[in-house]
Amino acid sequence: MSTEIKTSTTTTIGQFGNGGKFSDFMDSMFKQTQSLFGLSPAVADKIARNAASDLGKAMKNGQCKFKLGGNMESGKVSIKAAYETLKAVAVTRNLKVMYAVQYAGDAVKNGVNYQETGWQLIPELVEYVKELQEELNAEAKAAELKA
Repeated sequence: MSTEIKTSTTTTIGQFGNGGKFSDFMDSMFKQTQSLFGLSPAVADKIARNAASDLGKAMKNGQCKFKLGGNMESGKVSIKAAYETLKAVAVTRNLKVMYAVQYAGDAVKNGVNYQETGWQLIPELVEYVKELQEELNAEAKAAELKA
């Protein structure tokens, strides 16, 4: 008799959990890619998750230093964790989008109105967004066929 274990993971677009290492980052990327570049929620979600994955992979090999603070007698302390600068990280399309968001955010802080100038992704990233949308469409079609 074989025992088969079935697992399923349901991902809700724009929901990244609470308190995870990259939850706030993904939420910010999700919102900013939509507002700055007009991406659909599904594509923005996929980019946010992929960018967080790329960052996690880069950090996996980095050195992290920890410093404890606070009063040990209380039974609770603060822990400060700091990564060294991660050098020679491979540039992925997700990181390019992350950089574009950062660049556009800096421009806005310095008085450039992106609604007037009309931010646009470079052709390579436009193609990437199309690929992600096609993946999402294929996943949705596969889910329909299973149902």
